[in-house]
Amino acid sequence: MIQLLRERALAKVLGDGVTGMVGASIVEWGVKRVAAAFDDNGELLDVSKLLPGETYEITTRPAPDRKERKLAKRVDDLDRRAARITAVTRSQRRVERKLAKSTRAATKAASDTKRHARLVGEIAGYEFQLQKLTTPSPRDQRTLDERDRRRAELAEREAAVIAAARRDARPARRQVFR
Repeated sequence: MIQLLRERALAKVLGDGVTGMVGASIVEWGVKRVAAAFDDNGELLDVSKLLPGETYEITTRPAPDRKERKLAKRVDDLDRRAARITAVTRSQRRVERKLAKSTRAATKAASDTKRHARLVGEIAGYEFQLQKLTTPSPRDQRTLDERDRRRAELAEREAAVIAAARRDARPARRQVFR
């Protein structure tokens, strides 16, 4: 309702033409920005059910420093590259389909026939092809290894920062649930 009234008021003030539309969109954008600035929805961190006598402690983490931000950005970049490396390709899907088809046919064929022997040979060939297609190249493997190393380094760094925050923090204010 308020939106409709605002649109009508803006149409009266700014007019119905193109300039009125542009002006109205600018005013709407400003209203949304102001509303977002005053929007105070806290971030939900955890939902816990406490029993009488249980306590909880909250430790806040200081903002990441420059080195940690760079490391996190590097991990994100490596995650994107790893996703591209490990993504299933058309050739892999094609070989998987052929492998499934040959496997189904081999289960239906009698085990002492030439057809079954041929299908078993096909299955072995398709499994080899699939293994070759899914094995990362040495360069890709180095990327995956670097991603794992950087993730571990980032986790260590974050754990150290949280440990330092707990160590340097004021004595915790404990809340007992009643």
